[in-house]
Amino acid sequence: MNKKVKSAAFPAAFSLLAAAIAAASAAIFVNPASEWFSSLELPAFLPDKTVQIVLWCVSLAAAGAGVAAVLIKGCGDRKLYLMFAGAGVGIILINALLYALHSITWAVVIIIALLVLSCYITLELKKRNCKAAFWLFAAFTVWIAFMTVAAMVLMLLN
Repeated sequence: MNKKVKSAAFPAAFSLLAAAIAAASAAIFVNPASEWFSSLELPAFLPDKTVQIVLWCVSLAAAGAGVAAVLIKGCGDRKLYLMFAGAGVGIILINALLYALHSITWAVVIIIALLVLSCYITLELKKRNCKAAFWLFAAFTVWIAFMTVAAMVLMLLN
């Protein structure tokens, strides 16, 4: 087997597993057709649900690819991997808090923490000169920033 392919197998598998966990979390908790969610007044600037799903998938794929790039390039350490894990837990918590527990306030608290962590990870990747991972995670951070504003407006409207 090609050495590059062999060295990329674990990071790819790790990233796919992380994406599968995030997708499972969404499948378990997210129900935008629920009576509770349908009763909410949504921010006017939110894109259509289908567009949101596509953007979430793209941003999560970018974050996963960023993690894989860090693993392949070897520019990570325990601290960075713990931050990646924290970001993953944050995404799962947001879904559970908002859709299962109907707690907009706590979902906002977690998404703000996720945004801070995501910004820190992005800056850390730039400092470590992990260019591909930096750009991929920056795309994820931009989406999280947008969704943070949307969540805060959602909280104010409801």
